[in-house]
Amino acid sequence: MKKIAILMMYLGTGGIEKQTISMANMLADDYDIEIISLYNFKYVSFDIDPRIKVRYLMNTGSNRKEFKNALKNKDIKNVLKEGFKSLYVLSVKDLKMINYIKHSDADILFSTRIEYAKMISKYNIKHIPSITQEHNYIDTPEYEKQVQESMYGIDTLVVMSKVASDTYKKWLKGTNVKVVTIPNMLNEIPIESSNMKNNTLIAAGRLVPVKNFMELIDVFKIVHDKDKTITLTIVGDGEERNKLQEHVNELKLYNNVNFTGMLAPDDVKKAMLYSDLYVMTSLRECFPMVLLEANSLGVPAISYDVKTGPVAIIKDSKTGYLIDNHNKEEMASKILNYMHNQSIKNMMSINAKEESRKYIPTKIKPLWIKILGKD
Repeated sequence: MKKIAILMMYLGTGGIEKQTISMANMLADDYDIEIISLYNFKYVSFDIDPRIKVRYLMNTGSNRKEFKNALKNKDIKNVLKEGFKSLYVLSVKDLKMINYIKHSDADILFSTRIEYAKMISKYNIKHIPSITQEHNYIDTPEYEKQVQESMYGIDTLVVMSKVASDTYKKWLKGTNVKVVTIPNMLNEIPIESSNMKNNTLIAAGRLVPVKNFMELIDVFKIVHDKDKTITLTIVGDGEERNKLQEHVNELKLYNNVNFTGMLAPDDVKKAMLYSDLYVMTSLRECFPMVLLEANSLGVPAISYDVKTGPVAIIKDSKTGYLIDNHNKEEMASKILNYMHNQSIKNMMSINAKEESRKYIPTKIKPLWIKILGKD
């Protein structure tokens, strides 16, 4: 069997990690797969097929958080300790991955990050066939330059949507890079579905500026002013949590907005099942798996129509709604109309679950095998 080496930063938690491990598990019947993880965080949140080998290049992880905490607490001893550790990690982490790329015995090198694509382009001295997958979509001149400087030596670039494909083809024009569209996948379609009678909205993700939860709360304020029985659940944690909770308090929404913090996957599922509509107000998205996960539980979605991401998943007025970017009044109006119409809720719930079936492994696997080839 062909050997695929998947280059990753770590195997702890995160969307890239979850999707890459799911893909590797799906392909384990057909390929000899080894995951090359730069850091070893001593735990993995996702199940890995026992046939997949895992190699850690460093027996440690990034200590950025520990170093910041030491500085914040003015703990000189730990500032020095974590500072020296940080210098060591920074000095060797790239060398470790470059050395692996130079001496790899794989038949295919698979990069999950743009920095590893750049290393492959520069240091793949054996000319091993290479693939990189872009989990981001950042349409700026700066990122265009970064892509061009990083991916010139890659054979195949995998992106999530047609919009991304068109953009990267333009950016990489004149190179030999082949751009292919393969969406992320759902491991399964759950048997359960929301009963659409919970009077609850839900949103989930990192509580960081790009996810724009502050604007979500503003939208919910408009909804709340018209219907005080509707509630909002926000799943996740992050740097903006305190600021978001303060905003909720300022708007006197504390009885109707629930912050759950981080939840285990089974608890996220329970929260989704107790919801009627997923709401997304992100400033940008690539291919938001959370929308597919909501759909698979029969929960439709409403989102701002940012350049890519939601538009690849939501079928407007069929499985949810796409709203002109930052039109808070329109989003609130659509939410209210939806929440007050049980027949529309039921119809969209059925449609959303059915649409999610397009992303199961039996649909996605042939797309990967087509570009990976077989012995």
